[in-house]
Amino acid sequence: MKSYILSIFASKKGEIESLNGIRAIAILMVMANHLWVFEQRIMGEMPRWLSWFVENQTTIVDVFFVLGGFLNYGGVLQSYKRENSFPFSKFVVNRSLRILPAYYAALAFSYHYFYKQGQKLKYIQNPSRDLLWLINKGQKALDYVWADGIFLSNFFPRVLDVGWYISLEQQIYFLMVVLGPFFLFSKTKKTRVIILSILYIIPFLSRCYLYSKGQMNADALFWTQNRFDSMIAGMLLAEYVDYKPVGESLGKLKYYLIGIIAISFILISYSFGWKHFIRLTLANNFYNIALALIIYLAIQKEGIFKTILALPIFRPLSRITFTVYLWNIPLMGIATKWALEGEKIVTLSVLPKLYLICFGFTILASWPIFLLIEQPFIWWKEKSKVLENKNQTETA
Repeated sequence: MKSYILSIFASKKGEIESLNGIRAIAILMVMANHLWVFEQRIMGEMPRWLSWFVENQTTIVDVFFVLGGFLNYGGVLQSYKRENSFPFSKFVVNRSLRILPAYYAALAFSYHYFYKQGQKLKYIQNPSRDLLWLINKGQKALDYVWADGIFLSNFFPRVLDVGWYISLEQQIYFLMVVLGPFFLFSKTKKTRVIILSILYIIPFLSRCYLYSKGQMNADALFWTQNRFDSMIAGMLLAEYVDYKPVGESLGKLKYYLIGIIAISFILISYSFGWKHFIRLTLANNFYNIALALIIYLAIQKEGIFKTILALPIFRPLSRITFTVYLWNIPLMGIATKWALEGEKIVTLSVLPKLYLICFGFTILASWPIFLLIEQPFIWWKEKSKVLENKNQTETA
């Protein structure tokens, strides 16, 4: 029992520790942005640089797109090398065990919460305009719960606010399973890279087209055709690492040059307002290229990115990242009541207390949720993998 409870602190064989740091920092930034947005109505005057930084974390979720593309696509490439075929059943089963139980549990909770709240709000006499808006928003989301259920919520009103990310990711992986063996994985590396490069450009062209029609906005960035380039960036990185595996040191000059380019690209992507042409079209490309470069530096055998991101302190939060992502909004909503008790406005001096209490409670509460819902399926998946490797060894 003790080992099960403390499993989030344990290292795993073959794990790239530095990627734990990337996941942990990314989820903290996601939480920072969510909390900032939801408390904006009572937020006092804040330093411009702070507002600029936190509000730009809207796009931090692309870290998970790039990482997912890199790791999942890279795993498929390795399977093709060993077996010369696409591992259909293994890919679907592993993906389902990792995502579906946790996702549907969070969706069921969100549906129940929205439904109960909607029933209560209907009986309030003379509701304010804000309350009417909230009632209508909740009802629309409940009417489209079927979209949450079949992973199309990035195109419709959502019961689970964060479900758009899972929907988009599942759509791309579904296409990978259905179409990948025919138009991608059976090709040579050069052809695959060309195909992926063409696919990478499509979301940019789609964003430009919508912008020319006056239809490109922040909401449109949830749509699959406008956002899947981040996953393609991770896949292209996997192709490069497969072609040139991580080995000797890059050398200080090349290493720091890549790091400077990555940081510069992130700053460029943050430098334009949400109505600017570049922000709504090209900034996403600057950002996901930067993330791919940071991941590449993080997986090197040495260097400052690896040194910092591989620190064990990031491991437990990395383990429960998916749980935190699914539950952070309702959990931080609960913690906010404690953090802001007696406060009418969030000032700069109140902000650290708000974040510390909300972050601390959310992470601690996500731990048992992870152990109850996700960990049993993860262990089942890992046990099956161990047995499979044992059978392959015995056969060999």
